[in-house]
Amino acid sequence: MREASVELDEAVLEECMRITGVVEYNAVIDLALRELARRGTARRLLALKGAVA
Repeated sequence: MREASVELDEAVLEECMRITGVVEYNAVIDLALRELARRGTARRLLALKGAVA
C-alpha cells in the first residue's frame, strides 16, 4: 500500500462512512477508490458493446 497525505472534505468523508458503515478513514477511502475504478471499468466495457464481433 502507498501512504499519502491528502486534505479531504470531512463532511463528505463522514457521510461516506455513515452510508457504508465503514468506521475507519483508510478503509472508506480505499472502498471509494475501488468503486471509482470499478465504475470506470464498467463504463469502458459498456462503450465496447457492439464494437467487438
